[in-house]
Amino acid sequence: MDIKLITSFKNKLVSIKNAITQQITKLRKPVDMGDDIDSFEEEADEATEMAAQAGMVETLKRRVHRVDDALTKMDQGKYGVCEKCGKEIEVALLNVDPESRYCRGCKVSSR
Repeated sequence: MDIKLITSFKNKLVSIKNAITQQITKLRKPVDMGDDIDSFEEEADEATEMAAQAGMVETLKRRVHRVDDALTKMDQGKYGVCEKCGKEIEVALLNVDPESRYCRGCKVSSR
């Protein structure tokens, strides 16, 4: 993979990471459903919302970890190489999933 393409993917990954980090920051803000909790249902709604946000934060943190792994691979000269078979990951796949760890064939066979 040429340096221009790698630079393009690096910029895309950094942008993705920044956007995800902003989402995590927003989701970590406390849920504010008002101070006039006068029923169990309102408390349950608030608890449900907080649990949903915590789940989303964990999912986003896992994606940030995958993005960081891809950026590390770039620094090591291993970006775009399938972790399973060692073949080059298709550029079309990296355009859709720039933090992909596997080529199309290995993704399909692991389902």
